[in-house]
Amino acid sequence: MRRLAALACALLALPAAAFAGDPVPVADFFRPYAFNDARLSPDGKLAAALNRRDAAHQYVSIIDLATGTRTDAMVTAGEAEHFDELQWVSDDTAVFTDYLGKGSHMVAVQWRGQDSKPRVTPWPEGVTFADPQQMDDRRMLVGYGDSLYEVDINGDPRQAEREENRRVKLPGGTVKYLQSGNGRYRIAVTQHADGGHSYWWKAPVSDWIEFKRAAKDETFNPVTLADDGRTLTAVSDLDRDTRALFLYDVAGGGFTRTLLADPERDVTYFRFDWSTRSVTAAGWDAGGSPHYEVLDPAARDATPALAAAFPGMDVAPVNLSRDRKRMLLFVSSDRDPGGYYALDLGTGKAELLGKLMPWLDPAQFTPVQASVLHTDDGFALDYFLAVPTHGAGPYPLVVVPHGGPIGVFDTHGFDSETQLLASRGYAVLKVNYRGSGGSGGKLREAGKHQWGRKIEDDIEAAVHAALKDPRLDGERVCIVGASYGGYSALMSVIRDPALFKCAASYAGVTDLTLMYANTRVQFDRNALDALADVIGDPAKDAETLRAVSPAYLAQKITRPVLIAQGLEDTRVDPEHAYRMKMMLDHYRKPYEFYTYQGEGHGFAGAADEVDFYTRLLTFLGRQIGPAPALAQAP
Repeated sequence: MRRLAALACALLALPAAAFAGDPVPVADFFRPYAFNDARLSPDGKLAAALNRRDAAHQYVSIIDLATGTRTDAMVTAGEAEHFDELQWVSDDTAVFTDYLGKGSHMVAVQWRGQDSKPRVTPWPEGVTFADPQQMDDRRMLVGYGDSLYEVDINGDPRQAEREENRRVKLPGGTVKYLQSGNGRYRIAVTQHADGGHSYWWKAPVSDWIEFKRAAKDETFNPVTLADDGRTLTAVSDLDRDTRALFLYDVAGGGFTRTLLADPERDVTYFRFDWSTRSVTAAGWDAGGSPHYEVLDPAARDATPALAAAFPGMDVAPVNLSRDRKRMLLFVSSDRDPGGYYALDLGTGKAELLGKLMPWLDPAQFTPVQASVLHTDDGFALDYFLAVPTHGAGPYPLVVVPHGGPIGVFDTHGFDSETQLLASRGYAVLKVNYRGSGGSGGKLREAGKHQWGRKIEDDIEAAVHAALKDPRLDGERVCIVGASYGGYSALMSVIRDPALFKCAASYAGVTDLTLMYANTRVQFDRNALDALADVIGDPAKDAETLRAVSPAYLAQKITRPVLIAQGLEDTRVDPEHAYRMKMMLDHYRKPYEFYTYQGEGHGFAGAADEVDFYTRLLTFLGRQIGPAPALAQAP
């Protein structure tokens, strides 16, 4: 495989040192991906991908790997429409989901050769791809209503409404289903009102049999069912703290083999390959760099050469051809958003199919250093520090706590927000505080009922640990976040104004008691219980909740704050922002306030996102800047 190593290195051409030129425009960090969601066809002759040539139009493209010819099969009508969930279902047909407004529907695309236009078959809303039947390349299962139907995926879309095509009636409340490769056995997952799940098994001539239950806080995620009808591959944390990948015996009712496990990390990543009906690779993203365990023998044999071919990069197998002679790779790093390569395992020849953000030059970006903080009560917390390599230090520090707070976590990989701030001369710190995902159930559980308390202790401890780096200026620290991160930013300047010189919040919670008045929550007993489990009881803990709500603590704010809010946010009601504004006005506190019409809990429009970050950079420049002057390239 030496040819592979030499060729891939030539393709990548990583620079040896960071390039310091004119800063990348803000808009370039938030442009939609130019090329993503690539998948290799089962026979390895084609690749399909989603791509853009402008912000308003997204394409589904088919690539003939022998000739390099690219054919557009479908294009969006405008910015309100987008495609996702691209997957091959046979050698010549791929399916994807078309999202338009609040609706969505499945679309099939059939490749009919370079001299013919691909055949496009839109399916009615509510029809979902289940699993390809193995009897031929045309007949496969789709879900519709309470049943599975056998259809020609490129045929009449009304097939899913015909009784003669119905094959299986699903248990009530089914949220997931899969079948064995030979199509004889099936698994269904149903969700209970309290958030727990039941798992069902069905043989050709039997009724559905419930073989397992899991409570709402337990994980048992079926991935694939073997042809024997009883061997299930699943991700689970039952009877252990971290989520691992197992083989489970449906008939015997127990785990039979551990495929991948770590005592400190959750398995958060796995690639199931429809072509080989196997898990190609699995791993975890927490810590200093992603860990991938390559499980498919053909992909595993190529791994050492790939690691040598892409030094300093994360190389993840995406999928293989049925004959395991071709493999699709995704290659990325903390400085590179990544790209897709088609690899011929026989010749060692690799071809770059496309990069997510080809207009960004990794040479202009900042390495991210991963470290671990050990708390007094026994937790090990990952934190990530990016320190600019251009300009003159010491650098001001921007702390960016993630949202959630439960189950969400930051990684070492490329992050547009981090690189934008670093390109302007700011060091950036992110920390996986207690409550974060990726590191086991004990850490996740430890974040419950700790809003404004131990979570903030963790963030402050990470700041103090980072400030031991002589390249950082401890007198110029600001905190910026969205959702829980926005809440944390406001609480931080309340708790420790000596440490934090300013705060910026987008869609941040400001009144914890108001969370229970959200229309998505207040009329749903299970949603109320789930929220109480994370934050606290709205009746018993009302005083405690107000004691850690920024809106009730506005009098204590002595540092400038920036507040921004999407007016269509259904998760954090805009009332949170307006209450904070009202209290800041009442106490005559310094602040900036911006709202975005049509935006929700995150930015859907690139123009609004660019506007927000442009205002944020101006705000940071006034409060902890100016950022160091950017050095010119030598």
